[in-house]
This record gives sequence, C-alpha cells and structure tokens, in this order.
Amino acid sequence: MAKNGAMRVLTPVGEVKPSPSLGSLQAALWLGPFTLAVVCATGRVKLLQYLRHEDFFTLTEETCAVTEAGVVTAAVLATGHVAIAHSSKVALWDPVGKRTVQEVDLPKAPKDVRLTDCIHQ
Repeated sequence: MAKNGAMRVLTPVGEVKPSPSLGSLQAALWLGPFTLAVVCATGRVKLLQYLRHEDFFTLTEETCAVTEAGVVTAAVLATGHVAIAHSSKVALWDPVGKRTVQEVDLPKAPKDVRLTDCIHQ
C-alpha cells in the first residue's frame, strides 16, 4: 500500500529463460537502477531496460552478440564495462556502445584447473 493509502498492483514484466540461442544463464548484473544485463554461455548479453516516460515505464529487451561461446562468468567493473570471462580470455564489453572494446588472453591453465568466477576488486 502506498503512503497515500492507494493500492499498488504488481505486474509481471517477463522472464529470461535459457534457450538454444541464448544458452545457459551465467550471470545477472545490475548496470543501474533500471538496467539488467543477463550474460549467457553462448557469448550473448540480453539487456533488459526500463525506459521512463512521463507517467509510466516500458520494458525493452535487446540481445547483443558480444563474444564467442564458452562464457563462464561475468562482473561489472568500476568503469561501467562488463568483464566476460571464458576459460582462455576475458572480453571487456561496453553496455552503452553495445560493443566489445577489448579481449585479453589469459595464461594457459593446467589441465586440472578451471575458471569458475570473475570478481572485480
């Protein structure tokens, strides 16, 4: 209930479900109060954004091909870029320009070592 006593209704806004085109969901990252980036194993990012109009919001969805398949995890950097990690490289993606700005190769890991997490510190 709102402060003025009026009832507010929750409305479902849709779901992001795994599919052959998206692959499994590897990370969900809030890029701001109205923007969610869902990073998928196929190297695609699904951007979900609320756009504010005068008295209402609309939800937009956009799928961006960022990098090759094999994504393990992702993290948001202080610069606003998204670091998307593979077992052999990290791609830096710009959510404003919707493009990969750089890819950095990782050192070859021993056979029994597998990348499982990407943490920005």
